[in-house]
This record gives sequence, C-alpha cells and structure tokens, in this order.
Amino acid sequence: MASPAVAATAVVRAAVDRPKSKPVPLGYPVGSNTFQSRVLFILKETAPYSKIINVLELNMTKSRINKIILNSSGIFSDDKLEIITEAFTIAVRSTRKLLQVLPNIDVVFYHNPEMVIPETGIGGNTDTQNIIMIPLDADFGLNQHELMLTICHELHHAARMSQLGDTDSLLKKIVSEGLADQFELEIDPNHHPITYRKDLSSEDIQRGLRDLRQIIQSKDGEYDYYEWFFGYGKYPNWFGYTIGNFIISNYWEKSELTPAELVNQSAEGFIPFLDELIS
Repeated sequence: MASPAVAATAVVRAAVDRPKSKPVPLGYPVGSNTFQSRVLFILKETAPYSKIINVLELNMTKSRINKIILNSSGIFSDDKLEIITEAFTIAVRSTRKLLQVLPNIDVVFYHNPEMVIPETGIGGNTDTQNIIMIPLDADFGLNQHELMLTICHELHHAARMSQLGDTDSLLKKIVSEGLADQFELEIDPNHHPITYRKDLSSEDIQRGLRDLRQIIQSKDGEYDYYEWFFGYGKYPNWFGYTIGNFIISNYWEKSELTPAELVNQSAEGFIPFLDELIS
C-alpha cells in the first residue's frame, strides 16, 4: 500500500497531467462528481497534507470577478485604461483578503458624466450581487486610489447582497451604505468617504436617527430614497449615507467588529444599537 506521501504526490501529478480539453472554469462549484472533489477526498485521507487542503479548496471555489470596460468609442485614453485596470486589480486583491465570500461579479466601467460624483468623476452602483456598474467621467482627472476604494465599496455591497438579498427598506439601505463606506476606511484608515458628512450638527444626526426609527416602526415603511440620500427634500445631500456611517462607525468602535466581519449581519440586528444612539 502506498504511503500518504506517495498517494498525495500521485494525486497532485494526476491533477497536473489531466487533459486540458475541458477545463473547469474558475469559480465553478465543487460538486460531488467533479474532479476537484475527488482530488480533495483523497488528499483529506492523507493527514500530513491537511494544511494544503484549505488552500486548494479556496482556489477551486474562488469566485470570478471580471473587469469589463465599455470603450468602443475610444473615449478612455490608454492612461485612463491603465488606471482603471490597476485600480480594479488592487481592489479585488484587497477585498479578497478581508471578505470570505464573494459571488461571481462583472464589474462594468463606462463613460457617463451624469452619473458620477462631481468632486471625483466616479460613480458606483451594485445592480445585483453579480453586476456592479462604475460610471466614470472620461474627461475628469481620474484618481486611481479613489477609484480603487469605490470598487471595494461596491464589492462589499455585492458580498452582502449575496448573503442577505436586496436592500428593500430604508434601514437596509442605510446600514448597507454605512458598512460599505466604513469598509473603505478599513482598507485605508486615512481615507474619508465623501458621502460621510462631518459638517452636520449632532441635532441633525439625532433627527435622522429618530426619523429612521419612526419609519422602521411604521406599517408600510415608506420613504423617499432621493430625499434621504441625495438631498431632494428636507434632508441635506448624503444624509442617509452619513446616518449609516454614524451608526456603523460607533458600532465598530464599541463591538470591535470590522465592516468586513459585519458583512453578513442583518440590518435588523443593528436596531438595538440604534436605540442606544438616540438621545
């Protein structure tokens, strides 16, 4: 009978020498009948090699995150294409280090000046857990670091949506945006999200917390998204983002749980802490 070392070596060699005619795409689920499962089963029978199993499982089940740049018009210069590519690469690498679960995602970059934050020339929206849209102003001086953090922000949304579903209430949207903004800070502690306003008074914050609590308690939970988040109404611009940042930053400080660790925490789980913040 072959020793564990010989058995494991044979399996690894078989994996290397396996015909490449039908490669399993990256991120393909490891099912009971796949080649990967058979390899892992045999390796798990060889105790001395248990440390490499986790690495193999991680690589075999890693999600696909694709970069798609819409540039048929050639509006993005070579320099901007390089900035986009580098920002994407760093963002995916940084996010993978902190988030354990990411779905398969297409990240689409395109030119649309009407959909960006004027101060940065960058926008972002996670349409579904599998689609992230990043509008850019091709005529704006693109900041690679700012773009990288925006991608990280949206990746956090996608990871959260893959576990908890859509943000179909004001509480869910506020918590989700607060977590994603604070996730940017987790990656770069010297960064300050533009959507976290520090010029609002404590009275403004308390009013927002009380209004949020009232909507949570209401029967229909109706609210005006553009009023809460984009300044169309009684609240200032970025108000919903700021309330979310206030809740999450204080929760992070008290619980010592990071935004990455809180990615799967339900929005409803923050309600008791919200009540503590209301004075």
